[in-house]
Amino acid sequence: MRILTLILILAAAIPGVADSLYIRLENDLWGDSDRHYTHGTRVHYVDNREKFDVVYGFGQYIYTPSDISVSELQVDDRPYGAWLYGLIACSRTKGNILDYLELQAGTTGPHAHGDTVQTAIHEWTDSTMPQGWEHQIKNEIGINLHYYRKYRTLLYGDQVDYISQTGGSLGNIYTGAYFGGTLRLGYHLPSDFGTGLIEPGVTKMDTSSRPAWTRSHIFGQLGGRAVFRNIFLDGNTFQDSHSVEREDMVGEATAGFKLYAWKVSLMMGFTWRSKEFTTQQEANQFATAVVETYF
Repeated sequence: MRILTLILILAAAIPGVADSLYIRLENDLWGDSDRHYTHGTRVHYVDNREKFDVVYGFGQYIYTPSDISVSELQVDDRPYGAWLYGLIACSRTKGNILDYLELQAGTTGPHAHGDTVQTAIHEWTDSTMPQGWEHQIKNEIGINLHYYRKYRTLLYGDQVDYISQTGGSLGNIYTGAYFGGTLRLGYHLPSDFGTGLIEPGVTKMDTSSRPAWTRSHIFGQLGGRAVFRNIFLDGNTFQDSHSVEREDMVGEATAGFKLYAWKVSLMMGFTWRSKEFTTQQEANQFATAVVETYF
């Protein structure tokens, strides 16, 4: 937890005025399921600079097996696990190209408090209470570096565009490469790079003088990942823990919309993700809600 505290202190010490506040919530209950990637929260600020933007914030992700009512270890299903982290990042835009580099530091295991958060959510929603958190991935300090590049191409004026994305991650929590693209359709599309295909990601709101509602649009995304390490499938790095055999390639598709009003935007997306480990019975579905405001 010392590393997590340090990165948040360093991030808070960065000079500059916050340009936008970004809150992302993901939950598979919205996708009519309750398994595997079950909940995610991410909050960050974007500080506008002359040549680049600085981003800092925190997040938490929670993973469970399919049947959370079982207290015994489910050998062939995904381990319980959580990732609680702080982040610091920089984002640079040049023409139609966006480069993004993010450092995450945090912890897995009981110190990530996945059991506490899931229990509270299920009490609030009157859902099945989780019984197997004693089998979760163990405490482990994590360091992860993420990089991606996006290209934006106008296909039909400012009403249709395509945003391609490539990138990779390196660390003891997750190591892999990803690729994909987003097609957006609207009346006056915002002059940004859309919502990230795969976390981590950052959006920067279009603050043009056009009426906010005219930037509302729909979008579709397709992407894939080559996975070389995932602690929430492979188990802890330095000690024994529950693990399953992961799939080396994972695909996903998302459809959604983004609405603008005054200085606030709301994005809703619905994602289908292919099987992430060999004994997984079916693909996953979850929904994402993102609220962003600038000031």
